[in-house]
Amino acid sequence: MYHDHGSSNLFTCTTTSKVILPCDRPLNVKDVQNTLKFLFDSLDKKEERWQKMNSTWDIDNIQITHLEHEYGLLPSAYRVIVKFHAIDKPYCVLLKVRNSEVFKANETKANDSIESQHFFMPFIQLHEREVQFYNEIAPWVSIPIPMVYYSQIWDMTSNKEGIIVQEDLVREAVKQDVYNGLTAEQLGYVPA
Repeated sequence: MYHDHGSSNLFTCTTTSKVILPCDRPLNVKDVQNTLKFLFDSLDKKEERWQKMNSTWDIDNIQITHLEHEYGLLPSAYRVIVKFHAIDKPYCVLLKVRNSEVFKANETKANDSIESQHFFMPFIQLHEREVQFYNEIAPWVSIPIPMVYYSQIWDMTSNKEGIIVQEDLVREAVKQDVYNGLTAEQLGYVPA
């Protein structure tokens, strides 16, 4: 079970285990402890599997992995893996964070003003469209879509980060061979 331990620099769980932070890059949020509290609060409100696990077992450790090399994700996505005592399969969730620090660290020179960059606005719009899709369109489609437990529009005027907390399907999904099941004739149309 998650417990807040005040303003300590180290986040600890009930078993005094530490959070394992990504070693290649810092988490692009202001405060890891508050981020985890926010993340767990979001899951407590909407995710039954999390609610059951978190209320039944103590957290053994938490690992946050930066997903810079995952396909289809901007450079500010993280996989949060929560391992509980007495459970073999950990709980996984994706945390997508959008803020100017992400793009300062990944796309601009240190002395450039991120607000003046021409590429900046499309990233804000892309995040906004993703949030709108999950909130307005996803409930009406009949294809499997990851559950979204929390979303927040990126608003620079109020200094609000863009955030999406969503189900991580990587551990549930299976990669399939796109050529499996094709006839010999269909394979003839596949470029070599």
